[in-house]
Amino acid sequence: MRVAISLAYSGLVFIAASLTAARALGCSPAEPPHPFVATENPSDVAPPVLKTAQLDVRRAKEPGSSGDGDCGELGGYTFHVDAADDITAPEDLAYSLKLVKGSLPFAIPDQPVRVTFGRRPGRLSSWFSDSGKEFDAVVEVAMMDEAGNLSEPVEVHASGDAVGCGCTVPSAHRGNVASGLAVAALLLVRRLRRFVRYCPASN
Repeated sequence: MRVAISLAYSGLVFIAASLTAARALGCSPAEPPHPFVATENPSDVAPPVLKTAQLDVRRAKEPGSSGDGDCGELGGYTFHVDAADDITAPEDLAYSLKLVKGSLPFAIPDQPVRVTFGRRPGRLSSWFSDSGKEFDAVVEVAMMDEAGNLSEPVEVHASGDAVGCGCTVPSAHRGNVASGLAVAALLLVRRLRRFVRYCPASN
């Protein structure tokens, strides 16, 4: 019986810690892009081919706030591209961005960038502290392979008003994590009940 109680206590502690972590993940900012340095490769001379590009901007739930632990003051942006190269893998391509016209609620890097960990093909995301101001901008997007060859650029347009629309993507992620942990908790409780029922009492 003591073993069962110990297992139950350990399980509850684990669940509590996991749920706390899940709440923290609800507004865990993505890794910011890092400057990219090309590596000279004489055999790699063909530039990447960039077919399409798109910019999505997610406004903060409470623009200009001090933060409430739920992405209150944080906005986010994602560049989606359809690009390929003859040598460099799609997830290893760097993004060369240039603000052509207008303004954005975040700064455009002044040199090619990519993330270091968790790269996803055709996607570059980051976050920013949102002041809630309106914006309208045209951004020039080009892709760079690991040898420094640059694709033809594609222009994308993005605009938004001063009304925050919530931190939808991280919140959805948090919901998925919490739901998974809830199911795991129910399975753990069932196993512990079965263990207590059939485990012989120790003298």
